[in-house]
Amino acid sequence: MTLAILLGAGIGARGLRLLARGLRHGDDPDAPLCIVRGLRGVIVALCMGALSAGVVFEQLWLIVFGAVWLAEEIYETGVLALILRSGAKPADRWTKMSGGLPSPLAPPSEIRGSPGGSPDVAC
Repeated sequence: MTLAILLGAGIGARGLRLLARGLRHGDDPDAPLCIVRGLRGVIVALCMGALSAGVVFEQLWLIVFGAVWLAEEIYETGVLALILRSGAKPADRWTKMSGGLPSPLAPPSEIRGSPGGSPDVAC
């Protein structure tokens, strides 16, 4: 039990550092990923605390709450981290897929020229 509490505290401290770094350096391209990882660390620490409290006080609802919340948050932040890691602009992905050659699958020039690769006009 003590190991779970110490592990949760360590993960929470690292999560707070990552969260602070992501918020402090908002213009860094890796800032969103640091924020997601930081939030994940804080949530894991809270879940470890709930699980530990459930075991110590013999409260089944705390154990179930901690386990379900932990599973849901790890899944959710994992998907969000995958989305952030795939961070290439859509126009960049089209260029890589076509090898720099014109492709019938290439997006319209309005998409390639707009910032962020998002269309400026409705298709």
